[in-house]
Amino acid sequence: MITYKAIYKDSFTDFSIDSLSSYEFKSIKPKSGWKDFIQDIYKMGILTLPDYSTIKNYPSSTDAGRVIFEMSTKKIYQCYNYQDPFLAQANTNEVNDAATILSLFEKEFSIRLGEKY
Repeated sequence: MITYKAIYKDSFTDFSIDSLSSYEFKSIKPKSGWKDFIQDIYKMGILTLPDYSTIKNYPSSTDAGRVIFEMSTKKIYQCYNYQDPFLAQANTNEVNDAATILSLFEKEFSIRLGEKY
């Protein structure tokens, strides 16, 4: 178990927040195994999806959730993000592809990554 203390202090207003949080980290692996999982996300285009900021008419809001994809191979580095991809997936194929990849993550790791409307 890792415990940390985060302290925020604004010197201008003398406002401060103290928090004590504990996190437990565990090793996880995809249900289908790493080899099959990696092959699946490559086939889904995880290395070639565009950042949401380059997609015309991408819906945006100030309180939206965000997903950041960051990955690399020996020859490629890719980092991009999507604001509310499950909500915006009807807008373009690229966003639908990102939502499909996220759904695979949810299935393989038994996790929940966002609201699906």
